[in-house]
Amino acid sequence: MDREERKRGLANMAERQWTHDELQGLLEMGSSANLGKLIAEPGRKYRAEFARDDTLDALRNIAASDVLPDDIRALVQRVLVLYETASDPFLNLSTTERAGTARQATYGY
Repeated sequence: MDREERKRGLANMAERQWTHDELQGLLEMGSSANLGKLIAEPGRKYRAEFARDDTLDALRNIAASDVLPDDIRALVQRVLVLYETASDPFLNLSTTERAGTARQATYGY
């Protein structure tokens, strides 16, 4: 399973509400295990990116669970939205500039 398939699968999983036991299993066998493997293999290519993705997936699953009170769940979801916005490399560019930058990245001009 490649990285994109994994991300799509995790996105689908995050769309449902997890019970306490399901969330515990996801965090123990998924995110925690994956992060432990990355720590054990410090020279792995794209290690930082995988670590970020696994951590964000864990937060998304927590936000989609029924174990948090509604106000805390809303805050976790807000943090995820803010992260996406803050980490956008095109944040300070206008729509026209974004299109040009994306075209440059894709086509090299």
